[in-house]
Amino acid sequence: MAKGLSRVVAVVAARLNSSRLPEKQLLDLAGEPLIERIFQRLQQVAEIDQLVLATTADQYNQPLLEWAEKSARAAFAYSGEIDDVVGRVDAVVQKYEADIVVFCCGDSPLIEPSTLSKMISALQHNPTAEYVALCPAASGKMAIHEGFYPYRRSVWNRIVSASITPEQREHVGLAIRSSVADLKHCYVDDAAIFSRVQQRISVDTIADYHLMNTLYQRWYADNDPLSIVSLPWVIEQLQADEALANINHGVQQRAPGQVPLRVLVVTQGGQQVGLGHLARSGVVARCFQEQSAAAVTLFLQGDQVDYPPLDLLPKSRIGWGDSLVEKVDDWLEHHPVDVVIFDLAVIENPADFLALLQKLGDENIVRIAIDGLFQFTAQLEHIHVPSFYLSAAVEHSADSAKISYGWDHYLLPQVTKVTPWQPGQRLLVMSGGSDPHALGKQWPKMLDEQLTESMEIIWIQGPFAQPPEIAADSHHQWQLLKNPADLPSIMENCSYALCVYGVSFFELLQRGVPTVVLGVGVEPQEIAALVGEQVATVATSPIEAVHGLRALLGDDDRAEHYYRHAQALIGGQKGAENLLTRVQPLIGRELK
Repeated sequence: MAKGLSRVVAVVAARLNSSRLPEKQLLDLAGEPLIERIFQRLQQVAEIDQLVLATTADQYNQPLLEWAEKSARAAFAYSGEIDDVVGRVDAVVQKYEADIVVFCCGDSPLIEPSTLSKMISALQHNPTAEYVALCPAASGKMAIHEGFYPYRRSVWNRIVSASITPEQREHVGLAIRSSVADLKHCYVDDAAIFSRVQQRISVDTIADYHLMNTLYQRWYADNDPLSIVSLPWVIEQLQADEALANINHGVQQRAPGQVPLRVLVVTQGGQQVGLGHLARSGVVARCFQEQSAAAVTLFLQGDQVDYPPLDLLPKSRIGWGDSLVEKVDDWLEHHPVDVVIFDLAVIENPADFLALLQKLGDENIVRIAIDGLFQFTAQLEHIHVPSFYLSAAVEHSADSAKISYGWDHYLLPQVTKVTPWQPGQRLLVMSGGSDPHALGKQWPKMLDEQLTESMEIIWIQGPFAQPPEIAADSHHQWQLLKNPADLPSIMENCSYALCVYGVSFFELLQRGVPTVVLGVGVEPQEIAALVGEQVATVATSPIEAVHGLRALLGDDDRAEHYYRHAQALIGGQKGAENLLTRVQPLIGRELK
């Protein structure tokens, strides 16, 4: 602290109890936890005299305190209410005798040091000013900055005194928001580049984290590991890369005092039932979490499986030997919810399941099913069928008004950009999560025999499947990938695909990949309807599929037609958003 200047204490408020992204402060950003990246940026601000982590003293947040000790960072463990952020920060302010308080959010790893430095300096050199703000941008647009708020101690004390309600105690500054204009301001200029784009740069959801992790990985691939990510560089990246900017485009910020929608998604996955239910449930969970600011928990029954898209979602797991009904009922006794969404492959005891649905209805919990449970339609508010096809018997049933389906109902991750199709030699083969038709024993030999021209074949081995039997003298170039985390990008970079009927088939259509699909074990009427849609070559046996692939490789016009027609039907996929729209009026209160 320079002689005669105010003492500046920056307080980083962080706890691991986030309802949308638990333990986010410890998530990795290019080799360091998110919380460390925040501290590294604040260390660049010369005006800050003391930098302190403010967390809570409960057991759940001990890992943050352990990180602070290991990293030689000052930390304070608050023993009061975990949601009393004002009280927690004020305890640090008093302990370190701050003249200027810089309140920092523990989920903002792009705090701009240069801007914060100018704001602190303005308060230090304008002793009559009570509040510092940025000069409005010439463009009229808001600056991109998030996560830092400098206050003179007198204003901070006013915040503490005025923060009476739980919402005011949790959201720092809320109590004086309406009276800020009455404070005596000083203003600082900010670089024009910081108002060029409007983008979320805090981390509240999985989408936010994916954006931030992508930016950090790109920066440190080309820059000094001791540097900090340049915010002007980030803005240039966002302007140049539309797909990057769209990663968290739909995320809704939870408003102060907003009671989040509480959702339980019950699903199953494993060797016997595949991964399609898990995949769809993950898409639904993220949509509700990001676009309605909901608190979502996945309740998973099945085999332990490495499925990266679910890694960061709050979840509870049980095995096949457990009673799903009993475990869900017990979980709900301790975790009140507004909505339960079921995406199930197996129901062991229909009578018990019916009783559970009736109990949920008695408690005014909205009951939703995905792709099934038609026998329980009377006990459900809605059934969302992620398919272009619905059997005539179901479509004309007594409760058909509760059921919706169509090409706009598929529950697939958003694809921000599709590369125009070009002929090529790269073929993607997908035999299913457990390869139930033993295609690994059949297709490699068939592909050697039927495709005389050498192809680059990428075989995706599901987590429960055996490796394919590839001949040592095969004239094709084979690449075997087991349950890869980057499957979407692999799909996008293939010229053709050979797969079984299921979720992955529709993900390929979504990306415009000309595909041959094997429809074994599927209702004949559904296969006939799919043939009529003319979005792919449809086969009913493994050898017919390979013959169809050979014909497709030699017919660019047909491949181009598949690319364009599939894009028209399923390219702009908003199935999860459609489900959210259906649920909203059933709750009795707005979701946003």
